[in-house]
Parts: sequence; structure tokens; C-alpha cells
Amino acid sequence: MRIAKCDILLMSGHFPPGPGHWMARWHGRFPHALDVWPAGGVPVEARLRALRETAEVATRPLVCIAQGSGAALVVHALPRLGGADVRGVFLVGPPTPEALEKQGFPAELRTYPEDAPACPAMVIGSRNDPEAPLARVRQLGESWGVDVLDAGEAGAIDEASGHGPWPDGLMVFARFLGGLPET
Repeated sequence: MRIAKCDILLMSGHFPPGPGHWMARWHGRFPHALDVWPAGGVPVEARLRALRETAEVATRPLVCIAQGSGAALVVHALPRLGGADVRGVFLVGPPTPEALEKQGFPAELRTYPEDAPACPAMVIGSRNDPEAPLARVRQLGESWGVDVLDAGEAGAIDEASGHGPWPDGLMVFARFLGGLPET
């Protein structure tokens, strides 16, 4: 799929990305970007509602990019996105249930669904992300039968870990996007 043919929904983690964060930078590069960047401390239910409302305004096939707790929200919201034509999900550092509990997630949203997303997916993890250990990320991706990428010693894959623009991630996303069906 070509980027001009889809809307890209960017779902941040617990806090909105700063202007130097790769997600904010990518937002500026995508012609049809939709963002769900609630302020820190927003209740999980409000974040889910914002995600559903944002998906509803998509006018093209939708591809979701989500990081941290945003990845958990996207996965749980997928079956409830109604008429949204979701073609793919690109999940960066999906946290463990323990990390989601610390962020105030209700029990029913702390574990990931057993069934794979109903669209192509890719899961990316770092070897030294304390909230999303690579072994757990790999286990999640393998249980769904989706591609898992080892990003190396990349911390939380955020600005603090030196991943402001994250060009390697953008290249991986471009390959992922290119493999998605346009129809």
C-alpha cells in the first residue's frame, strides 16, 4: 500500500510524544496522519474512546502505529472500530501486563487477546526496554503468528533512548506498509 492511499493513525503511549520524538516527526511526514495523543493521566476509557472516535473520521484505509500502552489500546480496540477499514497495525514496545497495571489499566485490558489482530501486524521490541522486555514482545508476536523485529539495545525506543527521528524504524514501517493490500 502506498502512503497516499491510507490514513495513518498514530497512538502514543501513556504520555504524548514531544516534538523531537519519532512519532511526532513521522506525523509531520505523513500526508494523512491522525493522532491520538492524550495528555498523561487521562483515564484508559477516555483514551479508548478517543481512539475509536479518531478511527471513525478516517476516510481511507487505516494503518495504525502505536507505541507503549498505545499498542495495548489499539489491539483491544480493533474489534470495536466498527466501520474502520484497518489494513495493518505496527506495534512498538507493547508493555507487559504488569507495566499496564502500573499505568492504571483495568484488569480486562492488561492482557493481550489470544487471537491475532484481524489484519497484518508487526511487533517491535527492544532488548533493554524495562516495560516491554524483548522476550515478552517476541512471545506475543509469535503467539499471533506475526513478524517480530528485534530493535537491539534501544531502550523504550523514544527520545530519551536516542530515537528522536528513528530512521531505521521508518524504513521498517515503509516495508511493512508496502506489503499491505490496497484493496
